[in-house]
Amino acid sequence: MDKRRAEVIDSPYFHVVFTLPHELNPLIYCNQKLLYGLLHRCCAETLLELSAGKKYLGAQPGIIQVLHTWNQELDYHVHMHNDKWDIMTREVVFS
Repeated sequence: MDKRRAEVIDSPYFHVVFTLPHELNPLIYCNQKLLYGLLHRCCAETLLELSAGKKYLGAQPGIIQVLHTWNQELDYHVHMHNDKWDIMTREVVFS
């Protein structure tokens, strides 16, 4: 852990994963260009809207998104990883 910790920037952040129901896999697979883009936009807009609220952060965060289309067994499993930094409070703002 210490070796990995030394590689990470000393900045507060947290990790959010948006997962779609497996029942949608055939539809998503046949419409990847449209639905992958829509998933990116929906995830980003959700985080930006929540972050803008005074109840949570009241600011615009930096967001890094990565689309994954597989699970640990390499089966088709669409989900979006989002890392988010909260520089102002140094705390997790959503749970």
